[in-house]
Amino acid sequence: MGFLGGFFVGVFARPLAALFAGFCVLLLIGGIVDRVVLGYESKPTGESSAQIVRAVDGDTLVVLQESVEQRVRVLGINTPEVHGQKECGGEAASRAAKQWAAENSIVTLRSDPAAPDRDRYGRLLRYVEPSRLEVQPGEDLSGLQVRRGHARVAAYGQKLEKLSELRRFERQARAAGRGLWGACR
Repeated sequence: MGFLGGFFVGVFARPLAALFAGFCVLLLIGGIVDRVVLGYESKPTGESSAQIVRAVDGDTLVVLQESVEQRVRVLGINTPEVHGQKECGGEAASRAAKQWAAENSIVTLRSDPAAPDRDRYGRLLRYVEPSRLEVQPGEDLSGLQVRRGHARVAAYGQKLEKLSELRRFERQARAAGRGLWGACR
């Protein structure tokens, strides 16, 4: 190979290598975007901040995260239904969630390592906590609903972090006849 042949190979080899490296970086970024933005991540990612848009019922909220509305199913509880087949205690549970949401418009959504990221309806599965430095046990929405007797503990076979705390709150609400444990018997 003469002088000019070696010159052209050297000139074109570097841009081709840079182009190939750039292409690999784009593929990597594309894979991350698919998993995180489009919700293909199978496990939750810890904590995040959100603004509450509204309470749908006693255990479901609509929140705004990074300009995107998301439905959130509160972890660890199940409240009586207010949509479709209405159940005793559903209206009280919904009112309590709406009041809590109004008082805590900015919240922290916290995942649980034992729970999947989303349920079968595509809702995020999260504990919903007030955005304060000091949050006492039972101040989050799941704890409030169970303590007041508006919700039953519902772990769906998962070993949730807050399960023992929620069960203790449920025993106390049942013993005191609060909410479901009084009006709906």
